[in-house]
Amino acid sequence: MIQAGQIHALHLNSSPASRSRRSANADAENDALDGLAREVLDRWRDEASARGLHHPVPMAIPWELE
Repeated sequence: MIQAGQIHALHLNSSPASRSRRSANADAENDALDGLAREVLDRWRDEASARGLHHPVPMAIPWELE
Protein backbone atom coordinates (compact mmCIF):
# COMPACT_ATOMS: atom_id res chain seq x y z
CA MET A 1 0.00 0.00 0.00
CA ILE A 2 1.23 3.44 -0.84
CA GLN A 3 -0.15 6.51 0.85
CA ALA A 4 0.70 10.12 0.36
CA GLY A 5 -0.52 13.14 2.23
CA GLN A 6 -0.04 16.84 1.96
CA ILE A 7 3.22 18.52 2.85
CA HIS A 8 2.81 21.70 4.85
CA ALA A 9 5.32 24.31 5.90
CA LEU A 10 5.01 26.92 8.64
CA HIS A 11 6.18 30.42 7.74
CA LEU A 12 6.12 33.07 10.45
CA ASN A 13 7.43 35.95 8.33
CA SER A 14 4.68 37.48 6.19
CA SER A 15 6.66 40.08 4.25
CA PRO A 16 5.99 40.30 0.48
CA ALA A 17 9.38 38.71 -0.22
CA SER A 18 8.62 35.76 2.05
CA ARG A 19 5.20 35.30 0.40
CA SER A 20 6.82 35.05 -3.04
CA ARG A 21 9.41 32.58 -1.67
CA ARG A 22 6.60 30.59 -0.05
CA SER A 23 4.72 30.54 -3.35
CA ALA A 24 7.85 29.42 -5.22
CA ASN A 25 8.50 26.74 -2.58
CA ALA A 26 4.90 25.50 -2.78
CA ASP A 27 5.15 25.33 -6.57
CA ALA A 28 8.41 23.39 -6.32
CA GLU A 29 6.88 20.99 -3.77
CA ASN A 30 3.80 20.47 -5.94
CA ASP A 31 5.99 19.81 -8.99
CA ALA A 32 8.06 17.31 -7.02
CA LEU A 33 4.96 15.54 -5.70
CA ASP A 34 3.43 15.40 -9.18
CA GLY A 35 6.65 13.90 -10.54
CA LEU A 36 6.73 11.32 -7.74
CA ALA A 37 3.09 10.39 -8.35
CA ARG A 38 3.77 9.91 -12.08
CA GLU A 39 6.84 7.77 -11.35
CA VAL A 40 4.97 5.54 -8.88
CA LEU A 41 2.04 5.14 -11.29
CA ASP A 42 4.40 4.20 -14.14
CA ARG A 43 6.15 1.61 -11.97
CA TRP A 44 2.83 0.11 -10.80
CA ARG A 45 1.62 -0.10 -14.41
CA ASP A 46 4.85 -1.81 -15.47
CA GLU A 47 4.58 -4.29 -12.60
CA ALA A 48 0.90 -5.00 -13.35
CA SER A 49 1.81 -5.68 -16.99
CA ALA A 50 4.71 -7.93 -16.00
CA ARG A 51 2.38 -9.97 -13.77
CA GLY A 52 -0.35 -10.16 -16.40
CA LEU A 53 -2.90 -8.30 -14.31
CA HIS A 54 -4.35 -6.50 -17.33
CA HIS A 55 -5.27 -9.80 -19.02
CA PRO A 56 -6.13 -12.29 -16.29
CA VAL A 57 -6.54 -15.95 -17.19
CA PRO A 58 -9.36 -17.86 -15.51
CA MET A 59 -8.08 -20.12 -12.75
CA ALA A 60 -8.70 -23.84 -13.27
CA ILE A 61 -10.32 -25.33 -10.19
CA PRO A 62 -10.64 -29.12 -10.22
CA TRP A 63 -13.82 -30.58 -8.77
CA GLU A 64 -15.91 -33.73 -8.96
CA LEU A 65 -19.47 -34.73 -8.19
CA GLU A 66 -20.02 -36.88 -5.16
